[in-house]
Amino acid sequence: MPKYLHKIFVGSILLTATITAFATDFVHPLDFKGTEVEKENVIAFIMSNVKETHSNIGLSIPTMLRKMERAEVNSFIALRRVEDRRLLDEVIGSYCKFGPCNYNTILMMYNERKAKSFSGRQDVNLRQNQS
Repeated sequence: MPKYLHKIFVGSILLTATITAFATDFVHPLDFKGTEVEKENVIAFIMSNVKETHSNIGLSIPTMLRKMERAEVNSFIALRRVEDRRLLDEVIGSYCKFGPCNYNTILMMYNERKAKSFSGRQDVNLRQNQS
């Protein structure tokens, strides 16, 4: 193996070990301030969670894991922009009690509940207008 490839390989192993060494606790998207430590914690959480979840079902192909990690990062970014903190906290509380927290699923559930609450308000307004 050429010397430069060896350095890249060792560097990537050290980077992975460093990221994995950070806490892999769930990071609430609306509490995220963007510090380097928080960024590393989010990445560590996502990498650990994706690997654990997909390895359990036999999908530990590296390219598949990277794709799922990118989807999780995109969902985390989207969750940083949500407006209803109360609803997000409810979704996180109810989903994370039963299994590993996953930003993609949290975003999907948040959007679903947001849409239901919006359509429920429209139904109430429609009934009030018909009276």
